[in-house]
Parts: sequence; C-alpha cells; structure tokens
Amino acid sequence: MMKSRGRNRGQALSDKMASGGLVRIMATHSPLSARLAEEAGFDGLWASGFELSALYGLADVSLISMTQHLEMSRTIAEQSDLPISIPASATPSTSFTPSSNISVPVPRPSSSKTRPFPK
Repeated sequence: MMKSRGRNRGQALSDKMASGGLVRIMATHSPLSARLAEEAGFDGLWASGFELSALYGLADVSLISMTQHLEMSRTIAEQSDLPISIPASATPSTSFTPSSNISVPVPRPSSSKTRPFPK
C-alpha cells in the first residue's frame, strides 16, 4: 500500500507506470470505496463522472456539477493515501475537452483532525 503524501503519491504512481509494471487502479465513487481499494492494495483511484453519477443514482450525462464532483473527490482524498486520477471527461464541459487522458490533481486539505472513518 502506498503511504505517501501530495506530489509524492502521484510521482510514485508515475514511476510505477514508467517501469512497465502492472498498475492497478480502482474506480471509486465514495470515501468508503477508496478505503476498500487502499486496503485491497490498489495503486491508485479513478474518480470519473460515471462513478459519481452511479452514487447519486443518475444517468451519466453530466448531471453532476463540477462542484459536487470536486467536493466528493476531496472527501475521497481525505480518506485515502492513494493518488486519484480525475479524467477531464468527468467535468461538465466534456464537449470542450480535447482529450480524456488529462487528469487534474486533488490537493489534500491540510488538517490535523483524526480520520472519523472507520470507527
């Protein structure tokens, strides 16, 4: 399990991909699924509009706002030390996105609070 912070998390994932080894990334839609992926030994998380739409029980047709997507991604980042890839296609402006291979970083909020989950 990767236990690094900030840029180091993403760099560790990039290094593993560059080495040609198998990289296991799990789609996640909630902090719980992120924690389960981390405990199962995945290398990273994938948080796209599809997963979040499924969480809300909505069709994957950009009904989730970017604010909702970013807030859930930040909440996921608070509960997992794995790097999170959010494809540009997950944004509401999908029709203006030239490539679905672009990802945006999700900064971990600086907080000294104890994680409330799991009990």
